[in-house]
Amino acid sequence: MHYRTIAIGVLCLIATTTIAARAQNLIVTFQDGQKLPAKQLNSVQNGVVSVENGTSRGQLLTNPTLSGARITTAPSDKPGATGAAVPSTAWVDAYYTPLSYVVASSVTKTMCATSCDFTSILDFGRWVGKVVIIGDATITLAISTGTYPASGSYPNVVDMSGPNWSRVRILGNSAANTVLNFNNLANNNYSAFYAHDGAALAFINHITINGIGARTGTHTWADLSAGSAFLAQGNSSIHAGADVIVNDYYYDVTADVGGEFLGDAGFTGNRAGDANFLARHGGKIHCEGCIANDAGDAPNGLGFNFLAESDGAVWADGSTATAGLVGGFSASAGGSAWYHSVTVSGSGGPGLFAFLGGIMFIDKATSTANAIGMEAATGGRISGGTVMLSGNAGDGVLLDHGWFEGSAVTSKNNGGYGFRVIDGSFGRFFSSASASTGNTSGLSYVDPGSACTSTSAMNCDVGSSIVIN
Repeated sequence: MHYRTIAIGVLCLIATTTIAARAQNLIVTFQDGQKLPAKQLNSVQNGVVSVENGTSRGQLLTNPTLSGARITTAPSDKPGATGAAVPSTAWVDAYYTPLSYVVASSVTKTMCATSCDFTSILDFGRWVGKVVIIGDATITLAISTGTYPASGSYPNVVDMSGPNWSRVRILGNSAANTVLNFNNLANNNYSAFYAHDGAALAFINHITINGIGARTGTHTWADLSAGSAFLAQGNSSIHAGADVIVNDYYYDVTADVGGEFLGDAGFTGNRAGDANFLARHGGKIHCEGCIANDAGDAPNGLGFNFLAESDGAVWADGSTATAGLVGGFSASAGGSAWYHSVTVSGSGGPGLFAFLGGIMFIDKATSTANAIGMEAATGGRISGGTVMLSGNAGDGVLLDHGWFEGSAVTSKNNGGYGFRVIDGSFGRFFSSASASTGNTSGLSYVDPGSACTSTSAMNCDVGSSIVIN
């Protein structure tokens, strides 16, 4: 008959015959092929003592409760501490990761309809949240051509938190043939890819993301359906490639509360609600050369292609915007935006729009076929030069309690004035007059103001100031 002796720290006990404490090493002798029943394991656990400096402090566990040979009584100490005993099975379960969840070297996982590592992007997301990545190892998810639903009894969200996501790349074959459908979005505000608490998605590309159920018609949306295809929040970040298309989310991209989104030139968002791209509350969007098509929530009077608000910031140089219901390239409520070499058309409001204290910097911008070419209102401020405003239904430039300073602004062939400045606004348009022709109402209109007839300044018509040369 064969016996073996091992340290009890290796908790795969098969059988036991004797137990003894020697210094701080607990020795167990057991017989091959004999299993340890729960009653004997209780005896073993009740016999384990903690020894410190040669003095026993008594039993580690008193009458532990077993359930399927698993100790449910919480251990009172941990290995490595002074006087620590051999770890209990509960401690091992809580603090050790199975080898199947350890990524020790870079790996590519596959996703397809059958016979791959994953069939759902949601299952992949949960797996990433469980693994331990060692050293410089990375994880790549290769998604085969196909259309994949993301739905189920759990939220339709790839929830990204923790450090693992900085090692993750998600790659389809192309946005034309690799499609993720996030279903059942009505009345829940779910986002598709949600990074928070410092998570950083390294890269995603060659994918189309469809939101299904939130959008009910042209510029109409179900209640409480204001999710984002990409939401970076709480000092987190997301990097998306040029070959990514988003359709029918209330926000294509949101950077919020210190979150950051980086989109490569060509990233496209279609048919949004409040905004295709929104940065707010310290969030930042860098999306130079990106494309925003159609944004609107008609019942709530919303719809912007690019919007920086509430201390958010947007960099969108070289981007294109069309059909924003309220505005194209915009900034409001203390938001800041850099819109150089942009093109905007088809907006139901101003193509270039700073309002409620928003600040915009524009150079070489083109705004055509919008309701208004460019507007600064309610404390909005715009600075720039070499701006083309043509073929807009109303004024080329409207300053309504707003501010503009710049040069080489061409405002021509618009349905209203080339430059209209009212309600205490300030405008300086250098080297702009000679090219600004063909406007239906004339070159410019300036509100002259009137004397105050009341002790309340609120009843005064404040004059405006303009220079056009």
